[in-house]
Amino acid sequence: VTATAPGSFRNAAQTETDITDSTPDATDQLDKALRIFVYLPSKDMFEAFYLREFANRILGRRSASTMLERHVIAKLKGLCGTQLTKQLEGILRDLDTSSEQTEAFRGLLRDR
Repeated sequence: VTATAPGSFRNAAQTETDITDSTPDATDQLDKALRIFVYLPSKDMFEAFYLREFANRILGRRSASTMLERHVIAKLKGLCGTQLTKQLEGILRDLDTSSEQTEAFRGLLRDR
């Protein structure tokens, strides 16, 4: 899930319904790709690759939507349990906390 242009980032306040309604093609493609996951013989290799690429997308702010990322994580959780998704959810949780703290800090600077 990579953004093609800076303006394609989505508002973090969007709901899952907003994302699936506005990007049905993206969620359909993701769902189809995740069906292949069941047939992979080496899920450990997939896990290592996906975790690395996920971190690069999130930390590099190249993800088209954190809601789409959450959608993929929810689907993976359903397919393989929480072992893989625990790290991914932790990264998103840390990103949310960082954004909240940064916004609070900026608010304090504005109030000065």
